Amino acid sequence: DVEEGFALEDFDLSLGATIPDFAFRDSAGTTRRLYDLRSKYTLLFLWGIGCGAWASDVPIYNSALARFGGAAVSILGISDATDDVAIRNRLAPLGANWIQVAAAEGSELYLRRFRVFESPTIILIGSEHRILSRNMPGEIPIRNAGFLDTLKNLLGEPAGDSAAQQTP
Repeated sequence: DVEEGFALEDFDLSLGATIPDFAFRDSAGTTRRLYDLRSKYTLLFLWGIGCGAWASDVPIYNSALARFGGAAVSILGISDATDDVAIRNRLAPLGANWIQVAAAEGSELYLRRFRVFESPTIILIGSEHRILSRNMPGEIPIRNAGFLDTLKNLLGEPAGDSAAQQTP
């Protein structure tokens, strides 16, 4: 399989690895590319349609987008769902305001290229598309309130005490 000149293969998800560029259709039907997201930091939020554990992350990520969005941070949601209506029905009540990959492309990315085995799987990449964190022990926190402190630190702002609220 080839996607616009890119071989469809598993991504190297080791710390420091570069996430290759890929095309996707967003929830509005617009074709986009990962590398077209011009933010300094991009959070890849891979979530399972049947898992509710990630729902508590949505208000924190919405806050991050409201406070730091645009040039500083973007969030790309990728789900295992194969139905766009199911994605909309799951995200709308939560008020998720990130860029969401449409079902067909998202499911392929989630299952085949990122090889997600736990929901949510969260990956922070920098402007050079290198993995800065996978929210693993010993890495910078990117889940729940820890994400806000991480962004403050990365962007040179003093961090508060919200890192203490970080959950694994």
